[in-house]
Parts: sequence; C-alpha cells; structure tokens
Amino acid sequence: REGVRPNVYTYSSVLRSCNGMADVRMIQCGIIKEGLESDVFVRSALIDVFAKLGEPEDALSVFDEMVTGDAIVWNSIIGGFAQNNKS
Repeated sequence: REGVRPNVYTYSSVLRSCNGMADVRMIQCGIIKEGLESDVFVRSALIDVFAKLGEPEDALSVFDEMVTGDAIVWNSIIGGFAQNNKS
C-alpha cells in the first residue's frame, strides 16, 4: 500500500522467513534505509537468520556492532553458534 512503511516488527518477521542470503541482503538494505538497524528486535532477527543460513560470522558481526545487548540478543548469538557448531 502506498504510504505504508514497514516497521521493526515487519522487518523482524520477514527476516525470519528468509531462505537465502540474497533476500536477507535486500531486506537489510531496507532496514538501513529506514534507520532501523540499531533496533534490538531487528538485530536479533538478523542474527537468527544469519545463523539459520550458516553464516555465523555475519551473525557475530551484527552482534559486535551493538553498543548494548540484552537477553534476546545474547540468546540469538549463543543459539546461532550452537546451531553452527561453533564455540
């Protein structure tokens, strides 16, 4: 719809349904364009999808860019590394 813009919840939901890195990168560009890249829900979703797609280094990069983290983000990064057998 014209004039309707995605918010952090929209991006978080869409990211978790991605099955390929090309889609993730496209959505990530939209997140940056909207200025939502620092949101904890968006970051957690990015970490989750990178881990799901076997890209733990990208997940760690998102995590490392954070100024502060909360339990949601810590759970995402720990789960992502466990999923990819990284310690």
